Amino acid sequence: MKKNMHKLLKVLLINIFLLLTIIVKGQTNNIDSLLCKEWKFLAYEGGSEKITVTKEQEKDRVIFYFDHKVKSIEGGNIQHGIWDYDATQKKL
Repeated sequence: MKKNMHKLLKVLLINIFLLLTIIVKGQTNNIDSLLCKEWKFLAYEGGSEKITVTKEQEKDRVIFYFDHKVKSIEGGNIQHGIWDYDATQKKL
């Protein structure tokens, strides 16, 4: 279960990165406004298979804040962190 949560977080971050790369195309002034909100998991990919989240996982969230802090809520556990966007490498 915990391994699946890490996969979910990875896929979410990869999807956010791809979204930002497509929309922003190197502009960093819009990153905060695009990213800073609450994100929920809809599905994750395991190999070539797309797996829908369980009822328990529907409550999981990742919240990005304008002060570049991030809160991950997975299975009732809360983790805090910091996020940054590198415009030269286009990485979150």
